[in-house]
Amino acid sequence: WRVTGDVNGALTKDDRISARLIGSARNGDRNFGGYQAARNTTIAPSLRYKDAKTDILLSATLTDEFIAVSPFVLFPFDGGPAFNFPRDRAILTPRQGFNTRSEQYLLDASHDITRNVTAVARYQHIYTKTSPEGPSLLGASADGTAFISTDSDEQAGPTDAFDGFVRAKFRVGPVRNTLNVGFTYVNGTGRVYSALGVYQPFNLFTDDPASIPARPTDITLTTKSSFEQKGYY
Repeated sequence: WRVTGDVNGALTKDDRISARLIGSARNGDRNFGGYQAARNTTIAPSLRYKDAKTDILLSATLTDEFIAVSPFVLFPFDGGPAFNFPRDRAILTPRQGFNTRSEQYLLDASHDITRNVTAVARYQHIYTKTSPEGPSLLGASADGTAFISTDSDEQAGPTDAFDGFVRAKFRVGPVRNTLNVGFTYVNGTGRVYSALGVYQPFNLFTDDPASIPARPTDITLTTKSSFEQKGYY
């Protein structure tokens, strides 16, 4: 099932200030391969000011999503035909995939200084966090002996971006020209949090998936990286 709502309208009598709220939710029991169905919740509010010369938009998009494993065919790593598993039943466990949460904030502003000169500024902040759910299947031999891992790796970090420019339109004789002069800046940080789970054999035909332990939650920071970019144009 999926439901979406969109409410918008003016907040002032002159229609200069308006607001909008979009909400969406999606869920299901399972996909066609027997895995937990994808789940998504999104909320996106925005506020806008607009008159004859100025247009300012402030918005946010907040998303919480579970992305399930796509159904797949499993071949034994030591050769031979594919395993003859029912196509509508999950291999290993139904709940395998990734949880993703993101926050995006945007400020977009433009102003007509003159009829032919416009200033534009945009700023965006994004924060994302992704973590696995369920065990990882690392392959299996023809007799059904598989190798599974419950190591946990969570990736998270913010990205900030700014872009500002002045746009001028003018004519030189019969030629129409547009000139943009501006600056762009991007800064991002990524962090990886990890914890060691179990790495063990598991027989796909005889072992009980309920015996597989959950991924550990006592994760610690293991890797941090960052980047910065500046541009003039």
